[in-house]
Amino acid sequence: MSDLRNLLGEVVAKEVNRRVNAHFKASNLYNTEAGKAFLQTINSKEIAKDAVVGIVELLECYLYLPCCHVTGMHDPEHYRDGKYICDGQKAGAFERFCTDLGVNPVVRMKPGCFWCTEHPEYRRGEGIKLFKPEEPVEESES
Repeated sequence: MSDLRNLLGEVVAKEVNRRVNAHFKASNLYNTEAGKAFLQTINSKEIAKDAVVGIVELLECYLYLPCCHVTGMHDPEHYRDGKYICDGQKAGAFERFCTDLGVNPVVRMKPGCFWCTEHPEYRRGEGIKLFKPEEPVEESES
């Protein structure tokens, strides 16, 4: 499992635990044998594992790569002939996905990047966001 899948699972498991514990503490069941027995049946890690599968499947549906019909110096036949996926398709999918999630990613140095490590002046681009401040990311209405 990837780091991202593991992190998503941890977030879901923590939220399940937090909600279940809060509910039981607010109820009269928390200190009863029946309540304690019921708590033992809730496996937040298993719930999280199943939830992450559903989350990833949904994300994959949103991460489709758009068609490309750019002409000119761009290879106009790459999409029609199924040769490759161009950078424009990748960028379009990424921007649409970020907009759908309502996130505005920021440029950061990739860990271990030789250029950024050896030449700090190359890191001047850090901190730039994908969408400019005058282009607010719209919340998805799903």
